[in-house]
Amino acid sequence: MKVLLFCLLSICFFNFAEAQTSKGRYPVIVIANGKVELVEGTKVRPLKINESLKEKALIRTGDKAQVKIEFSPKTSLLLLENSEIKIPFITWEDGSVEQVELSKGRMHFFMGEGSGKTVITQLSRDSLKSGQYVYTYERLAPKVDVMVLAGDLDFRGLENEESIQLKTGERASFIGVLEAGEVVYDTLLKGRKVARGHLSKVQKIPAADMLEATKQAEIKKVVVKKAAPAKRTTEDICEKPFAKLNQCVWRCEKNSKKAKNCDLSAGAICVRERCNANGLWAEKTELSGLESKCSLNDFVNDCDY
Repeated sequence: MKVLLFCLLSICFFNFAEAQTSKGRYPVIVIANGKVELVEGTKVRPLKINESLKEKALIRTGDKAQVKIEFSPKTSLLLLENSEIKIPFITWEDGSVEQVELSKGRMHFFMGEGSGKTVITQLSRDSLKSGQYVYTYERLAPKVDVMVLAGDLDFRGLENEESIQLKTGERASFIGVLEAGEVVYDTLLKGRKVARGHLSKVQKIPAADMLEATKQAEIKKVVVKKAAPAKRTTEDICEKPFAKLNQCVWRCEKNSKKAKNCDLSAGAICVRERCNANGLWAEKTELSGLESKCSLNDFVNDCDY
């Protein structure tokens, strides 16, 4: 009887965990124009539209590139060209994100009612509520500038005592100190780091800057002509899709035709196969939500085991 009860509880827990893992698709990439990359340790790969982010993410954009990430139906982030952000933690239960770090460049944050996010740069740490904010971080200055297009913000340098209140249509900057190429901090009790520098005065956002920010926020997906099918190289021994020996493919099977990603919660299955020495896809393995790297299309890369 105890064994039966244990088995039933185990099955219930597994089903609950699996459902929670694959329940939500957020955060998800909804726009990816130009060179948009996801850095995974020493590996760098392109980010695709409808791809969900898992666990954590380091994202960077190239010249004339933009990427838009949705965190919920009403909260999103638009990262502009030559910029970089880090999402240090994404919960596996529902994909929620509490913190975003802007390493360089510019981003727009669109915050819906009832949502909250912490935005961090090397010079600042701000709690954002509903509204629309534009952050620009210049590492070589160093300087962080924030424009409040809607909402309000209590803005200051990292752990500084002095702060200023920004309202809709206002902007301000914190200018830090750079020595030997590094941002300078004062270290207080318990290792608390305080950015050295000063706040600018509150300024009204010029009409030209407001117009530019509005146009940037209205960016749309760039429609690109469908590329010609990939051609087999001399090193490719597997096909459908082409791959080299010992590379792996991640496929999404039994997916809904209307799905915008590999929707495991609706019955889709993520499987991994390895290209063997006979030029065949082998070692088919069904992956759980935590292990899934599947998206709408087959994904070929070095095996992760």
